[in-house]
Amino acid sequence: MSEEKIDSLVICSTLNQITNYLMIKKYEPKTVFNITFKDNAKELNWNIKPQEWDNQLKSICNGITRFEDIELTTEDIYSLSDIKEKIHDNILENVSNDKKIYWHVTGGQRTIALAISELIKDKERKNDKLLYIEGNTEILIINTNEGELDSYEEDYGYKNLTFNEALILTGFNTKKLDSTKPFKEKGKEIIKKDDKEYRFYKELYRIIHLEKESKISINYGGSNELITDTFRNLLLKSNNISKNTEERRLFIRLLFEKLLDKYSNLREIEYYNKDNVESKDEFNQSYPAGYIFEKLTAYKIYDLIKDNPKILGMETSLKTYFTEEKKKNAIIDELDIVLLTNTGKIINFECKSGGMKGDNAKSHNYTTYRLAGVFGMPILLSPLYKNEENSDCKNENKELEKPFQALRAAKAAELEVFTVDEIENGLRRLGIIEEN
Repeated sequence: MSEEKIDSLVICSTLNQITNYLMIKKYEPKTVFNITFKDNAKELNWNIKPQEWDNQLKSICNGITRFEDIELTTEDIYSLSDIKEKIHDNILENVSNDKKIYWHVTGGQRTIALAISELIKDKERKNDKLLYIEGNTEILIINTNEGELDSYEEDYGYKNLTFNEALILTGFNTKKLDSTKPFKEKGKEIIKKDDKEYRFYKELYRIIHLEKESKISINYGGSNELITDTFRNLLLKSNNISKNTEERRLFIRLLFEKLLDKYSNLREIEYYNKDNVESKDEFNQSYPAGYIFEKLTAYKIYDLIKDNPKILGMETSLKTYFTEEKKKNAIIDELDIVLLTNTGKIINFECKSGGMKGDNAKSHNYTTYRLAGVFGMPILLSPLYKNEENSDCKNENKELEKPFQALRAAKAAELEVFTVDEIENGLRRLGIIEEN
């Protein structure tokens, strides 16, 4: 990845360590000067100790570079002169003026950035550069010190970034479980174009999106009751049809049989038929509708991002764990659908075909914040349609009560919401896919 190897890189230890890691991978410095805080600087009132931030970065950079820590106290952070003195004595005294130092100030305190800017000018370090990542626009801004201060922009993406690296940098870890499904790794597509499951759910999404008013009739129950409704509504109806798991599974199987009767293009894919039903995971879940909705939206998202080189990773049912020894192996969250960009941004989708309480929505928001810092994106995927999103939630169809409940909880927790028919527009709005 490195376009320009340098002698020294200065970083500010931060909750969003991914930015520092990307700079290390970009420039491959011989030495990293890590401006951090003493562990007893409790007045800073952070929810994670600076030493843990340091260890997360050093563990993943083991063997890549040499680290030297410059520890600040709480008193230092309020004194510009004290910070300048520590930086001068620990860094500038050890690096001659003809050697390059790149100063990465993303995530650092303002006084640190100001002290560094003043020192570069005072010492006339012509080869030094000041680096800052603007996370919202995903741009690396580089300020030079040649004559008057000038700046330019560069890409800072790392094409080999993995979920494992991104998680470790935030104090989490993951394990590859049977339920975890990779769609894309290091920018390479795992799902093949002729994959029958992919083709089936791609066509099923077209039906739920473009033929959403089309009705299906199924006979169900001991009274041989005829139920007629749209595919989306019948899918949601299965959540409430019975407390008996087998009855819910039977209802979904009958629904899919009717789908095959109605749509020859689904039959021709030969993904599902009466003979292979026992081998399909979605028909053997306690609540099949949620599992089917997750597959439906996952394959739609994959279809939209598979050719985007900036999206390096995509997985479903990704389990996250703490890396701390005392909390090891305790699952923190299961991410329904998650994307990883080459700039370390994590886009986390929560699929809800049923209800969601406000506390769960807030927890989901917090998990994403811990995983990807302030630039993380928690998004609720809802089975509602766009024209239903802003209704007064008084709908005669009882199957929509819980999705409306989840929608209200998500909005109260300030989660982004994508309705099922607005996934493409939502990804385009967030810049994940390009405008037409």
